[in-house]
Amino acid sequence: MKGILIIIVVFLSFFSFSQEIPKAVYEISLISRPQKLILNEYEYEKFEGLIITEITKGTGNPNFLQRFWKKIWKIDNEELVLHSKINNNTTKELILKLREEGIETLEDCLNDEECSKIGFLDGGTVTFKVKIDEIDRLVGFEEIYPLTENNKEKNQLRFKAQKLLTILYNDIDLNKEFLNLFKELPKRKYHWYQASGSNIVTITNRNIK
Repeated sequence: MKGILIIIVVFLSFFSFSQEIPKAVYEISLISRPQKLILNEYEYEKFEGLIITEITKGTGNPNFLQRFWKKIWKIDNEELVLHSKINNNTTKELILKLREEGIETLEDCLNDEECSKIGFLDGGTVTFKVKIDEIDRLVGFEEIYPLTENNKEKNQLRFKAQKLLTILYNDIDLNKEFLNLFKELPKRKYHWYQASGSNIVTITNRNIK
């Protein structure tokens, strides 16, 4: 009986936490991988983070026979939405660092005269979504990548976005997280879209080690 009560208490605690409304939400989408991070802060110093990966079964460029077979049997590509949990302490550290670098005051590139003049051909976009108190903002930046020795952004607004993105890559091995997901999936081809949907990336996960 005591064991049953303990299980009930644990279940109710988890259910209660999952039903809470976060007081702050930070959502960042990436370019190089079909991933986005969702970082939630709740009351009483509670934090929860997820890496969401969206891919599709099959190849993005099917040949004639594959297209014919799918049409005959009315087979649709199955989209997969995969979740990986981020350690709560890591989530807390990420939120604190992102705030320190000004994620809550980040302006959209299109609203900045100098930034908006910097154009890219079919470039992918990193987006930052912030929802906290009276703030509900979604901003985007084309072709922003983590900071290295040779790619520092010259525009101040883009550099601010670059620093925010770099925090994520420094604290989480996003490439490892991505590859680990495929190790749990059936061995077959998967694909996703890059660069605003103009490029298709197809991989066979049996090649991933």
